[in-house]
Amino acid sequence: MDCGRLDGHVFNYVASFGAFTEVSYGTPQQLKNMLGHLAYILEGVMRFGDIRPTRLRFEMSDGVVIEDEFIFGAFANTLSIGGVIKLDPTEVDFCDGLHEYMLVRTPKNPVEFHEAAQEIMKLQNPDQPREAKFVSFGSFSRGMITTDEKKLAWSLDGECCETSGEAVIENLHAAYSLLADGK
Repeated sequence: MDCGRLDGHVFNYVASFGAFTEVSYGTPQQLKNMLGHLAYILEGVMRFGDIRPTRLRFEMSDGVVIEDEFIFGAFANTLSIGGVIKLDPTEVDFCDGLHEYMLVRTPKNPVEFHEAAQEIMKLQNPDQPREAKFVSFGSFSRGMITTDEKKLAWSLDGECCETSGEAVIENLHAAYSLLADGK
């Protein structure tokens, strides 16, 4: 099974920045114990007003460059991001040497925010375009993330992490071997 590495920090499933990423590690444990998944949703609603764009450049090893202002970004090797965003199972392979990326450009008003949310939901459908007005989606093996921010806050598998203005993100192909009892 593949895993990922961001600026030297290893993660198994998702490295994300931007909107709602603090929810995974910022939701009080007592609230999680009482309400389960609903606690994350409530915390996300309370943080809605804190969303701000990050100017970011993502340059992949194959030469593809995506640069814009983003409110959210995820680099993943999973079918579900935060239990909310579902990815098409025909596009995600846990041992192909690739991670998927999803970068969400900054909407300017509520109508555009709604459009962005619709584009994210369409990622479950393999017949939908992977490059849209607000969402860029694809696969990569290694890339360089550059931002003007001195520190960029990340969630790595739900744990808080920070990177400086430049960070390498890469897929560690076949880093783990999983054994299953065939009974």
